[in-house]
Amino acid sequence: MSEIISEEKINNFKKDGYIHLKNFFNKQEVDTFLQAIEKKKLIIESENVDRYFDIEDFWEFICHKKMLDLIRLLIGKKINYLHSSNMLSDSIDLKKELHSWHRDNPCRRTGYGPDWDTKEKYNVVSSTVYLTNTDSTLNVIKKSHFGNYRFSISNVLRTIHLRLRKFRSLTFFREFIRKIIGTNLKYESGDLIVFYANLYHGRAVQKDMKDSFRSLIIARYGDDSMHSKTFLNYEMNYRGRSENYKVSKKKDIFFQKLKENNVFISPQTPKDNIDGIFVPRDKDKIGDSIYHKNKS
Repeated sequence: MSEIISEEKINNFKKDGYIHLKNFFNKQEVDTFLQAIEKKKLIIESENVDRYFDIEDFWEFICHKKMLDLIRLLIGKKINYLHSSNMLSDSIDLKKELHSWHRDNPCRRTGYGPDWDTKEKYNVVSSTVYLTNTDSTLNVIKKSHFGNYRFSISNVLRTIHLRLRKFRSLTFFREFIRKIIGTNLKYESGDLIVFYANLYHGRAVQKDMKDSFRSLIIARYGDDSMHSKTFLNYEMNYRGRSENYKVSKKKDIFFQKLKENNVFISPQTPKDNIDGIFVPRDKDKIGDSIYHKNKS
């Protein structure tokens, strides 16, 4: 099948919704990606604006040939960068933060909205490189990217887990649920995790954790399907990603780089209604949300 990945792992990805590849990136590549994060911090500090699309070290991740070849094996030969990405370097307060799961797609409530239309395969993925060794883990709920997850016992337990979030006296019960329905992916520097954007995932906070610091870069890719077009509409017109390009000084060079790697799609897309859309109160924060039908 490929030197990158076996056919069995591809089938497991489609079945479970994710793939975790250890040591996918070498130390030199990891150092380059870490430099990108540091350069982003410097730009924000000096200019008070986020122009991370102008950082060439960041482009090295977005257009990483081996990673793009992997994604093509997972979702199809024709893929596009969906102008959705982030660079994170942070830690959490282990005494305050409680674990929960979320999705990255526009329609995050199972079965509601165009993301769950089965006329076309859902082939939008989040691709994440982790850049530090840490106790922090990614916790995923296997098979939660399927529409029938809505009627599963796992989804019932997940809903209970979410609703008990305010009751710290019941943290032990939430931890019990997490262990039952979730799978911990313990990552290290250089690891790559690719998962469907509509798969439930979250940063796992555990009692025995000592180090919660993490650095990572995440980017989303998709095929030419209606689901990718919905995602692009969501990112550019509802999540405000177009603002990054308005302040960019190297946008055209970046776009040319994308074209050279056959992953370019125009970020200019009309704002169409998306039923069941997820709208964060804080566009840069995942967690607090509102589900509604658009009226705009």
